Amino acid sequence: MNSDEKLKNTAKTIADIKIHIKDEFSKQAQFLEDYNHCVLCGTELEFTHIAHFIHQTVEETATCPSCDIQTRQKQHSLQ
Repeated sequence: MNSDEKLKNTAKTIADIKIHIKDEFSKQAQFLEDYNHCVLCGTELEFTHIAHFIHQTVEETATCPSCDIQTRQKQHSLQ
């Protein structure tokens, strides 16, 4: 191999990838922040829970007192 062939066979950097690893606590804290606050104004949501024991479910409703809107309604299974 001559010097020109050696230059052609050298490794080249084509991209730098930066990885930011967040710990599990910060993911949990961010989830709770998003879950408990209005996405429009940031006000803490008010939750109501109604248990339906015959159907074994709980209906969860979240409303924003500032925006006066219902932001979420979910059914949770009791089993």
